[in-house]
Amino acid sequence: MDIKKKSCVWCEKDNHSSIECYKVSTMSLEQRKEYLKKKKACNICLKIGHYGKSCKTFVKCLICKKRHSTLLCHQTMSEDTKPEKNFEKKENTLKNKEDNHPSAALSSCTPTGVTLLQTVVVNVSHNGKKIPIRALFDNGSQRSYIQQSVVEKLKIPLVKKEVISHCLFGGMEVNPKEHSLYNFNVESLVNNFNLELTAISQNCICTNVPKVNQNDTELFKLLKQNHVTLTDKGDISEIGLLIGADFAGFCMTNVVIQMGNGLAAIKTKLGWTLQGKQVSATLNNFTSTTLFCSNSNNDLTGYWALETLGIRDPAEVKSKAQIEEEVMMSFEENIEVNVEGRYEVQLPWKVNHNDLLNNYNLAKQRLESTMKKLLSTDTFDTYHNIISEWSQAGIIEKVPDLELDKNKTHYLPHRPVIKNSSLTTKVRPVYDASAQDRNGRSLNSYLEKGTNFLEKIPTLIAGFRKGVIGVTADIAKAFLQIAVSPTDRDYLRFLWWKDENRTEIVTYRHCRVVFGLTSSPFLLSATLQHHLLQVSGQYSESAKLLNRSFYVDNCVTSLDSEEEGHRIGQT
Repeated sequence: MDIKKKSCVWCEKDNHSSIECYKVSTMSLEQRKEYLKKKKACNICLKIGHYGKSCKTFVKCLICKKRHSTLLCHQTMSEDTKPEKNFEKKENTLKNKEDNHPSAALSSCTPTGVTLLQTVVVNVSHNGKKIPIRALFDNGSQRSYIQQSVVEKLKIPLVKKEVISHCLFGGMEVNPKEHSLYNFNVESLVNNFNLELTAISQNCICTNVPKVNQNDTELFKLLKQNHVTLTDKGDISEIGLLIGADFAGFCMTNVVIQMGNGLAAIKTKLGWTLQGKQVSATLNNFTSTTLFCSNSNNDLTGYWALETLGIRDPAEVKSKAQIEEEVMMSFEENIEVNVEGRYEVQLPWKVNHNDLLNNYNLAKQRLESTMKKLLSTDTFDTYHNIISEWSQAGIIEKVPDLELDKNKTHYLPHRPVIKNSSLTTKVRPVYDASAQDRNGRSLNSYLEKGTNFLEKIPTLIAGFRKGVIGVTADIAKAFLQIAVSPTDRDYLRFLWWKDENRTEIVTYRHCRVVFGLTSSPFLLSATLQHHLLQVSGQYSESAKLLNRSFYVDNCVTSLDSEEEGHRIGQT
């Protein structure tokens, strides 16, 4: 089976992904939706062949966080921002608003060492009330910004609102937004200089702006020799004020002292600042981030995420925490109770995975090696009985003859695990979802592991030692209690014999969660958590105790009395 090259849904070229295509920038939101509908393409992953309701990818919009492609978000492609109206709208807005020019912001990033930026601690005052804040000089920004929390503390009144379009690093422009402007005074801590300043409020201006290392004795000795006293060396870490190019000129002097290695001490009317790389063997490594602020819809990381619209698929830049969050969100959206009254889940597929190759021949070869072990250990009958019982119980099902030749299928090789010391199950089948096809891919490599529940173990151990009576329990055949969605069952096929004579091979598929999938522990733990969170009324406290006491199918807790144990047992 040949693997199809990734091609753009908009222009059908294979040298870029759908989210990078230039053609889409000329289309309105409605045009994009209509085009995808005609192509029978998904509005989530932008792939042809299925619709959003059946999409298994975990793409989430970078703007509104809902489950659709960012290219289809109404917040970035409203009626007012359609391509045919966009230029006219911007032109009218800029003419009607005073000083309504796009504001640029510069970012600085270094992989090693500490690059100091011009920061100083000042007093911000209004109506006789003042508070000290950390200020940053940024000549790469055309406007000045003040943290919203400072505005609220000083109760600074609103001057006016202004529509501003921000130009980000890389040339990307954000749609015009309405911002609030405030007037206030900025006072120096070291002299009598004060300045009336007008700035735009933002919840977060920037983060991770480093301070000078207080242990750099060589630098401070040099500062003392040059009579340089720094104000930015206290406990204030957040930037409360960004002084842009519109007001920075009022604060500058012509005094600059070179400290060596590119580090300079720059005197401003608000106090001394340092700029450049601080070289010291005692310094830790930092990475300074963008000096731009966030708006009402996106935090700082959101702006960087927006840059990926023209660079690569957003799925490629997600952190592990984001992926785990989206896997859990998708799980909660898709879990349901089927007609048997059993919880039914979908497999958590990774984003943009290719189709697995048909591995029927591999499964058949592995069946032969499994047979040799079963016959040599005289456990074939036991193994066969287990599979027969599963078939009768609906845990597995025979694949209908008409479905044997389906394209998208996968076979799980299996082998026996023999444990003679076990009092209950001495032989059990274990399925190998890590078996690779000719391209080196396996089912497990295409599945997300989901939330890591290992972090619960220390809490479980502490809880077990807390009470007077220790309690342990597990759920019998826990994985087999949860049904797998019919849409995923053909990826869980396996081969076995029709009867004890071993003359005819039969194709089965799993209807329940398979022990051996990388995602199975997550599916079980998440299902238990989902179920226990539904409990209310007289059993709610017992459900809460159980919810924090389970690790996969094992319950570990402690109680203070036998009566409490009886009460828990009756639930």
